Amino acid sequence: MADYQVSRSSDANAEHSCRPLGVGTDGHYSDVRYLEKTMGNASDEQSIEFIRLREVKRLTSLSTTTIYKMANEGTFPKQVKLGAKAVAWIKAEVREWGREQVDRSRSHTDSPVPRDQQPISN
Repeated sequence: MADYQVSRSSDANAEHSCRPLGVGTDGHYSDVRYLEKTMGNASDEQSIEFIRLREVKRLTSLSTTTIYKMANEGTFPKQVKLGAKAVAWIKAEVREWGREQVDRSRSHTDSPVPRDQQPISN
């Protein structure tokens, strides 16, 4: 699945375009990414990768309804508006949420130790 960038015109009335990251206006791959130019030096910050809903669902195994409900509750990363009818999520935020779920799940080891793994008492 392609990641996307938004290009903006200096003309306030011009429409914004959305195309795969690294692809120039001529359709060929470009070395300069829009977001890196607008957010500062690429060595200072990692480039932002946008992912669409299908990829968010694949990474999290959550349904569309659950994703939006949790985002509204503040328990899942919110989507970023890319255009009039396009939204995406920041891949690093979704991955971090996943890591937090694993950490939270594994830190709650309140379950009893199985009999075969209990220490032998004399």
